[in-house]
Amino acid sequence: MNGFKKKKVRGLTLGEKMQELRNERRISLNEISKNTQIPIKYLINLEKGDYEKLPADVYIKGFLRSCAEYLNVNPNILLKYYEREKGIQSNIKKTSSSFQKKIINLPKIDFFTFKFKYFIILVLLVILSSGGFFIYTELNKFISAPRLVVLIPQNGETVQKTELVLKGVTEENAKVKINQQPILVKDQGHFEEKIIIKKGENKIIIQAENRFHKKTEKQIIVYGKF
Repeated sequence: MNGFKKKKVRGLTLGEKMQELRNERRISLNEISKNTQIPIKYLINLEKGDYEKLPADVYIKGFLRSCAEYLNVNPNILLKYYEREKGIQSNIKKTSSSFQKKIINLPKIDFFTFKFKYFIILVLLVILSSGGFFIYTELNKFISAPRLVVLIPQNGETVQKTELVLKGVTEENAKVKINQQPILVKDQGHFEEKIIIKKGENKIIIQAENRFHKKTEKQIIVYGKF
């Protein structure tokens, strides 16, 4: 009687699934980056699974939707892979944190035993470090242009209606204009606006400006066929 060995089948990761879809269509990361306006470093990190090097969750989901639409697959496929891996990583972190708390039993520090001068030094160090971090954050905002991600529509998209809802995300407190018309920015930088579409080529210019007057601008081309 022949024996059969059980072979474990490991499911694909999100990065492996993205590589598989790209290879099937013979599309490079550079092509995806160029056509979706997603920085190539984020595409590389997605395929490597380096989620710590990626921006907030809303941006990742926007990137995945853009990739799926460009690769002509259902966006829910990539989103399900992402949600599964996010849940796995969350469970790993919780388990690791719980394990460390059980093993590492740090002695309680009685701060009242510190001499007064050491306490003053500690307070000064905290104030200086907090002030330095605040200055660094504000300086970075002053130097950098605001983040701007257009979630809907995609560049080059064809629509069959005379009206579409443009959706995107920028920094909080940033001002957004669509075709030079100011629009309302909601909590956490979300914005959306109805756009009237005409037949043929429609050029949509989205501009975000932070409080330091630094601007980021994106241009989306939409084709009306109705």
